[in-house]
Amino acid sequence: MPMPANTTTKILRLAGLATALFLASCATKPPQKVAPVAPTPAPAETIPEQPQMLGLNNNIALMFPIDAANPDLRARGLEMDNAARLAVELLGLNDVFLTTYNTGGEPELARLAAERAIADGNSAIIGPLTSANTQAVAPIAGRQGIPMIALTNDSNIAQPNVYVFGRSIENDMAELFDYLRRNDLRRVGILAPQNLYGDRAVEQAEAQAGQFNLAITNIFRFSGDSAEVVAQIQEFANSMRRESFGPVPDFDALLIPASTFTMQTVLPGLIYAEIPVKDIQLAGLGIWADPSILADQMMQGAVFPDVDNNRREAFRQAYAERYNSDPTRIADLAFDAAALLGTLIGQQNANEAADIHNPEGFAGITGLFRLEEDGKVVRKLGMTQVDNGAFVQLEATEESF
Repeated sequence: MPMPANTTTKILRLAGLATALFLASCATKPPQKVAPVAPTPAPAETIPEQPQMLGLNNNIALMFPIDAANPDLRARGLEMDNAARLAVELLGLNDVFLTTYNTGGEPELARLAAERAIADGNSAIIGPLTSANTQAVAPIAGRQGIPMIALTNDSNIAQPNVYVFGRSIENDMAELFDYLRRNDLRRVGILAPQNLYGDRAVEQAEAQAGQFNLAITNIFRFSGDSAEVVAQIQEFANSMRRESFGPVPDFDALLIPASTFTMQTVLPGLIYAEIPVKDIQLAGLGIWADPSILADQMMQGAVFPDVDNNRREAFRQAYAERYNSDPTRIADLAFDAAALLGTLIGQQNANEAADIHNPEGFAGITGLFRLEEDGKVVRKLGMTQVDNGAFVQLEATEESF
């Protein structure tokens, strides 16, 4: 059921799309008495500046793994498809037409899907979901100059016209490190899984620590195999100075860039190794934005960067009412991507300025974000804390860039 107009307005507020025209002026010198050599020509007619257009038609391709062999991936694909279509409906974007193309979660299938989508006349793409699929599709969309809002979080593959719309580790790390600096938690330990997400987190932590005057004092990698994690965390504890009461961490905050599922093994490992968790600040990244993490008492007081959950509540309720399930954060991205492109198409059709690189950004259910010309997406996030089984926003998210 469509939501009231005042509610949908709150879901996506597009900030500052109108551009101001600044007129340059210069000082004039006193006229000199010289004889004219020819009649003064009439001033050239001024042609009004035309609003910036994206060259979009009304057709958007959705490239999701709706028929993937992996059931979890297939579920995410269907969820993203539902969310994108809900955005078009709730925002009344009646001129926008969405067509879904199955990527199957495979690069070759994604490439074929992109070729079909372009042949069918779509002028923009939302998706794919994974980094590998995005890399397969990007050259095809690039040759046609078609903007693609990919839902991966791999900022390394961002490029002009290929926007990495997922929550990037780079962005999350900057928000977290700024919080640690402001709270004088300047020594940071890292306990990271030996996977791609862990690799990127360690890389970004080392790259950004100096910018925030933080010191990375200890980095330990674990395999992620639940049968080995406890023993590996004991090795982590053994690397620390020991007193009679146990290991003494050389860090004020411990960053664990791991999934909530992996945390179910890591947290008991910390206790078994006698690492004094209560004396340090546990910290994570956006991957912790999963309600399942709230059940563990050891997470009490842990912090991670996230958007205010109140932003997505209207969407969550509408999605649950329509599809009888709560949407995950992946669905949020698909909703905002469809709302963004659909609104820009509507503005373009009304002969209004439609700037996908609007420097003031856009405010959606995923918070305030701005698409850069190099394909990266900058997001304004706040810090969230686990407090008595709930996510609590520690500070208000900034409302402007």
